Amino acid sequence: MTTDPTNPDRSETDTALADAKAALERERAAENAEDVVQDAALKKAQDDLAAAQADDATETAGCRIGVCPPLNNLFGHVPNIVRIFLMSDQPIPLSGVPDDAMIVVSRPSRGEWFGNRLAEANERRNGPVIGVAGQHEPENDVAKGSYSLQFYKDWVKEDAALFESLSIPSAQVLMGGTCNAGTWEQWVVPEAKQLWWDVYHGGAGKIPETYKAPATWLKVYFDANTKVNKPIGFAEFGSRTTAADNENYAAPNFLNWVKANSNYCKSHPTLKAAAWFNFGKRIRITNQAFADAWFKGI
Repeated sequence: MTTDPTNPDRSETDTALADAKAALERERAAENAEDVVQDAALKKAQDDLAAAQADDATETAGCRIGVCPPLNNLFGHVPNIVRIFLMSDQPIPLSGVPDDAMIVVSRPSRGEWFGNRLAEANERRNGPVIGVAGQHEPENDVAKGSYSLQFYKDWVKEDAALFESLSIPSAQVLMGGTCNAGTWEQWVVPEAKQLWWDVYHGGAGKIPETYKAPATWLKVYFDANTKVNKPIGFAEFGSRTTAADNENYAAPNFLNWVKANSNYCKSHPTLKAAAWFNFGKRIRITNQAFADAWFKGI
């Protein structure tokens, strides 16, 4: 029997067995270490997923943040509220609209077909139509003589009955300027379930002098809805930059203002949705930081 020269009491066979055992133990230890790393990575992935789902649930449960007109992807963000204008007797255009998104629909004409289109839309989607307005910003049409204020109010009342039969909330969408001027109450129709506003910081198309805090410039709209005890939404929302930022929609001051408004809207207990007016050449969401600021408040 051959002996191990470094240990005369051990045979070469014993030494080989010991070496093999030690190698196996090292291999098992390495596998265990790898398992620990993989388990940690898996747990982190699960935690990240749970956090993302919780974040989505928080946004979904409260105010929806989205855009008008609808888009299915904006710098990696999928809006969960969209504003759709329906211009004629046609199916509601849902292409690209996520199934769990809520929709606000505005249409400029009357007729039974509209109720049928809404019913079809509800059947085709997982998410509801959150509100329907019989006319978008009627103040302009009354001012130019297209119809009277009373005609508009009768129209809204008629729509409310139609939409109620479909279990779809009826809404009014009025101009923010009407609220700021203090003339809004004459436009309110009791039968409409919701009162929405098109709001622009500093005024539609205007350059704001400064970036006002959301609790300051949005207060007039919340106060109005509180007075008539109706759910509120912002069917259009937006702002140009101040003169100092000179139409730079990646300027830090502007992005901080957008973040503050996004977080304020999402945390407000009575606000149903806010849709950034992503249209035209000025206030469109044109860069990643702008999109992140509006959709996530970051």
